[in-house]
Order: sequence, then structure tokens, then C-alpha cells
Amino acid sequence: MRDVDTSHDVSRHVSDHEPHYASHNASNDTSPDAGHRRWLADARLMRSLPPAAWTLFRLAEYKRGGTATHMWRVGALAWRFAQALGMSVIESQALGLAAALHDTGKLCIPNAILEKPGKLSPAEVRTIRMHPQLGADMLSAMGGAACELAATVARTHHERYDGAGYPYGLSGTRIALAGRIVALVDVFDALASHRPYRAALSPAQIAAAMLAERGRHFDPWLLDCFLERSLGAALAISSGAR
Repeated sequence: MRDVDTSHDVSRHVSDHEPHYASHNASNDTSPDAGHRRWLADARLMRSLPPAAWTLFRLAEYKRGGTATHMWRVGALAWRFAQALGMSVIESQALGLAAALHDTGKLCIPNAILEKPGKLSPAEVRTIRMHPQLGADMLSAMGGAACELAATVARTHHERYDGAGYPYGLSGTRIALAGRIVALVDVFDALASHRPYRAALSPAQIAAAMLAERGRHFDPWLLDCFLERSLGAALAISSGAR
């Protein structure tokens, strides 16, 4: 069977950042994350990743700090948002799968840092900021188009639209479209999910916090589309609704 087409940037198939683009309108799994990953039950999509990449998902499930659950939710959020943007079934599934691997590099970060309740030291900040490139390196080494897209997402999901992100300080459309999308849904999930140090924010609080970062952290056009088209579905995913 032909491999799923998961280009290095989803924008190879759709015009990046154009208004007309926005105008398009595992059943036996009982694990806690099952509801967030049933959308992956497509044979072509499953075959697009090498076995080693699936092993990363399994390893994440043994990582403390909520890494695995967050990864699956971000995958589901990216998938639903891609649909709202008008991407095809294959494109949206491919982006969702890549998004679910966005925090692969955290497998290399000590739990003591990931779970630290207080402020991180400068050295700990430097360590945790290594995870985008660590994840990208692991995924790129596996080869194949699906892993290259996942590597792009891993590498760029902490970049900011204004250039103040990491690891490379990219800005605007120099950040891959896939990375800009995942940066947005990654932060959304952090705001909408319960954390040890705070409760989940309300929908109004989430919208206000994200709008404050319009054009700074987030691509303005993508943020507007997300809040207008995907907020309800996203809240259901991040709140744990099935």
C-alpha cells in the first residue's frame, strides 16, 4: 500500500496562511488515553510510522508528569483543528500523529525537572529547552516522511511568532505551518488542563490569555481561526470528554 503523504510541511499541499484556505469547511482500547487516539485507527496512517516511533509512545506512558496523556491530547487537538482549517483527512491525520510526538524529547529530560513544583533553576531551564531538538533528532533518525513531519513539529513547537521562542528564535512564517499549529494547541491544552499547581482555566480565561499572545506567541490568523472554529471541540478534548 502506498505510504501516507506526510510532507515536511503540510503547506506543501495547501496554500499557507491564505484566507480561502480557512473557508473550507481503537475501539478495544480502554486505557485512559483511548478516547484521544481512536482517530488514529486508520491502517494507512498506522503504517506510515516505523515501529521505533510507536515505541516512543509506549515509553511516554511510563514517563511521569503526564507526558503521555498530554501528547495524545495535543495530537487530537491538532487533528481537529486541521479539519477545521480545511485540510484533507490524510493531512489532518498526519498532522495529528506528528503533533502527538511533539514532546518526544521529554523522554530524555529527568523526571525531577519535569515534575518540579517550584521555579526551575537557570540550568534546569537550559536542560528542558533541549527537548525540542532532542526529539527532532530522534524522529529524524528513524527516516520516512511521517517521522520528518513529526521532527519538524518537535523542533518548532516552542518557537514563537514574534521570534522570542526556542530553540532557534524563528519568527512568522519561517516557522513551519505544522509547528505554528502545534504551538497553539500545545499552549491551549496547558491552559485547559488541571495542573498540580492550579486548576484548569475557564473558557473565558483561556480565550483572554491566548488573545493576549496574538501576534506574539501565536500566528494571528491561526489563533482567530482556532477561537472561532475549534474552541468548543478543543475544550471537550482537554477536559477529558470522550
